[in-house]
Amino acid sequence: MKTLPACLGLLFLALVLAACGPSAATLERERAVLVAFYEGTNGPEWVDQRGWLSDAPVCEWYGVTCDGGRVVSLTMNWNNLTGQLPAEMAQLTQLHTLVLYYNKLSGALPPELAELQKLNALILHHNYFEGELPPAYGQMASLRILDLEGNKLTGRLPDSWGQLRSLEILNLRHNRLSGELPASIGQLTQLQGLLLSSNDFEGQVPQEWLALADNLLMFGLYANPRIGEIPFELENLPRSRLEFLSERSGY
Repeated sequence: MKTLPACLGLLFLALVLAACGPSAATLERERAVLVAFYEGTNGPEWVDQRGWLSDAPVCEWYGVTCDGGRVVSLTMNWNNLTGQLPAEMAQLTQLHTLVLYYNKLSGALPPELAELQKLNALILHHNYFEGELPPAYGQMASLRILDLEGNKLTGRLPDSWGQLRSLEILNLRHNRLSGELPASIGQLTQLQGLLLSSNDFEGQVPQEWLALADNLLMFGLYANPRIGEIPFELENLPRSRLEFLSERSGY
């Protein structure tokens, strides 16, 4: 058993290491991930590629934001990204924001992104992603905004997404999703926007979803011709709440 002085010594060492910032190995790993992202999304053809692959710290590369030397945000919209998101993105363990809308990214959504336990915003709308929604994304406990509008996604809305208890915005409009709506989504009591229009969902709206009405600011399920009657509580949200959401988030 360690003595008290030994334990205090270990604690002091840990604090010193933390104060010194990330290790060289960590910095090199994150740099390698960003290089893989650059190469996988046709970096030479980006509209803006300032700093990328240079000797400058990655925190100075266009679209990259750091905190304490670690990559915490990657925002690159309207930048002519093509190709696929590399699975290595999951190694950016401090990432809390990934925003890549209005590009030309394609292929499947990497299920490995579910390992990003600090991610609170995944915004990939208006790309060319296809395939099914990864059930593993239900493990992303910190996720608050999940916006995949305007892609070519197919299959069902995973039942496991009912575990996203921090989620405030779920936007899946204008895809090719199908199947019945999972009752588990009714557990997402923090939801303010649930936007599922222009897909091919079928069946009835689960009764469990009525629990969302008290907090929802916007609900959209139009242009799903095989969906049954939408409950009054969801279809008739007060206009003042809709206007508030529009002003606040652009939805």
